[in-house]
Amino acid sequence: MRTLLWITAILLLIAIIPSAAEIRVGEPVQLRTPEGRFTMPSFSADSRYIAFSSARYDGLYTSDWQGNISTVAQAPLAGWRYSWSPDGANLVYRIRYDDETTAMAGIVSSPDGQAQVQITDWQSDLYPPQCTKNGIEFKAGDDMLTVDESGNVKCVKSLSKG
Repeated sequence: MRTLLWITAILLLIAIIPSAAEIRVGEPVQLRTPEGRFTMPSFSADSRYIAFSSARYDGLYTSDWQGNISTVAQAPLAGWRYSWSPDGANLVYRIRYDDETTAMAGIVSSPDGQAQVQITDWQSDLYPPQCTKNGIEFKAGDDMLTVDESGNVKCVKSLSKG
């Protein structure tokens, strides 16, 4: 008898849950973009923005849901493996000084590109950033560097010495 009651309860619950076919979304809208081809789209954690890169990774752009495009950065490597902060309030990326050098620096920026802060020194072997709950991490040579969004060093660990 209990089994019959459970089955009936489950069937009633299923009957009142709308099916996926009944869920309606608006018409898709193509966003205006700067000229060219784009890659590496990524939504902010709060879903207010989408970031994307130029095909050569030398530009980083964002768009809000109204289609307002902002140029965050136009510099070599700016669009290669950038990262959103956990709250979606900032983008973290690195730039190369120019196409001829290997000097790179880490940058944190607001999604509209208006507030930018260089958070690392220029270095020759700075890997793409990762935002974590502990801060912004960069592999720099043999070290793992953790900084906050103002560039204050929180931790430096040697990867070869533990």
